[in-house]
Amino acid sequence: GNPFRLSRDRQQRAWEFITDNPAMLDYFVDGRDHLIATLDRPHGSDLKSDIAALTAMSETLGLLDGLYQRREVNAADHDRAQWDLWWDIAGLVPGALPASGLTKAGFNLTEIGLRSMLESNGWGPADAERVRLDALGDSETRLAILASVAVCSTFETFVADGRIPAQPAPPVPDVDSPDVGLEYLTALHDWAANADIDDASVAWLLLAATTFVGPHELAVNRAAELSADEEQD
Repeated sequence: GNPFRLSRDRQQRAWEFITDNPAMLDYFVDGRDHLIATLDRPHGSDLKSDIAALTAMSETLGLLDGLYQRREVNAADHDRAQWDLWWDIAGLVPGALPASGLTKAGFNLTEIGLRSMLESNGWGPADAERVRLDALGDSETRLAILASVAVCSTFETFVADGRIPAQPAPPVPDVDSPDVGLEYLTALHDWAANADIDDASVAWLLLAATTFVGPHELAVNRAAELSADEEQD
């Protein structure tokens, strides 16, 4: 094994350290040319290198999505704090007016009602949890589309090279589904189970999908299947 490989606990702590740093996303964006050059490599040198390259791209995309999601949630929390502060100061207004206690109470009720009306009509800041869920949904949709492009490109290459016979193409994600990633993987597995394709090619197609969508263990299993097939050959 690799003596420098991080344990799962240390990986998690490293991930939290990176995603908790608000400047990290800007660091990656500013260094995009170097990042792209590091990840970009030609296919075909050897199977392990191809799998490692796909994994590195997938993990980098996951990191960027995590940073983006954290930034969006932090921005929502900041907006909420500003909104609350505005109303806290507005609530001090009656204390500076020559008003009776009854008038002050009426002012407070009006303030509460006005704030509630504004928030219910979308004038207030977005809910941080809603922002987080929306960001997660956007990420899942993007990754499902990317996985589909990878699968379809690989499928078309295999057909063009004569590795597999021409047949109906793999399914594509339903981007309107709330569970786009899971539904896409299910449809892809169902398609693969009925397709006229050898096991090694199926493993490649599923690897192209599960590298970007679904639990990391699925991609590991596909990579192991491919490695076993290569050793037998």
